[in-house]
Amino acid sequence: MGGTVKDPHEVLNGVTEQMNDLLTHMDRNCWLLGSLYNQVVDEALAQNAGYRTAEAYFAEQFEDRVSQSRLASWGAVSKQFPEAVCAQFGVSKLESLITYKNAAKLPSLPADPSRFIVKVPTADGTGTEDKPFPKCTWRQLRAAIAAANGNGAPKSSPVPVPDAARVNELGKSVAKYFGEELRPTVKASMHGQTTVLSFADVPLPELETFLMAMDEGLKAHTDVPAPLAARARTVRGPKVAAKKESRSAPARSRKGRR
Repeated sequence: MGGTVKDPHEVLNGVTEQMNDLLTHMDRNCWLLGSLYNQVVDEALAQNAGYRTAEAYFAEQFEDRVSQSRLASWGAVSKQFPEAVCAQFGVSKLESLITYKNAAKLPSLPADPSRFIVKVPTADGTGTEDKPFPKCTWRQLRAAIAAANGNGAPKSSPVPVPDAARVNELGKSVAKYFGEELRPTVKASMHGQTTVLSFADVPLPELETFLMAMDEGLKAHTDVPAPLAARARTVRGPKVAAKKESRSAPARSRKGRR
């Protein structure tokens, strides 16, 4: 005897009820929501229950609670990783890892990505470094994705070694003042023959702290120009010197007045 055939409407109603319950605690239940999303799509539950497409079903039932793109992304995480891995690393970080895999055109990901290596752009923008996935911050994963896509890839013209050392000191100073999750980035690139710096993700409430970190990083090299305040005082110096020079050459001045 064959197994009892369940009414597709009944099955779909059960899935709908489960998903709505899980959405109430969405942060903890993304993996389960993704698993149920996969069930609806893979088993064609919506079509068998009379919907034209699975998209039409999701739009009708959940459009005001969660987008289909989010459900599809959670579904990808659910297919790729066990629930315990999702609990360990979080769904957002695993979503970024899948995006990185696709951007880098990697054939597959391990079910346990604890030892998976990500090529993260270096702070000075001159190359990449291998970093284990568990130690990558969300921002580093986004930078790795951009580099893999060809955006923000290392420049063809390398930053001179002395300038790269300065940028490295600035990066170390920033790391001293900021935690990983809210850490501004300092990058260097070449504009013609000049090394230019780019700063990103500086929290506005911590702007003064960032400037302190820059000041400290600059002082780490004795050949680095003085902080802005000291440089402003240096700029005023030549004006005084010019006046003294004009008094030391009165004949030239009188000639100029004739």
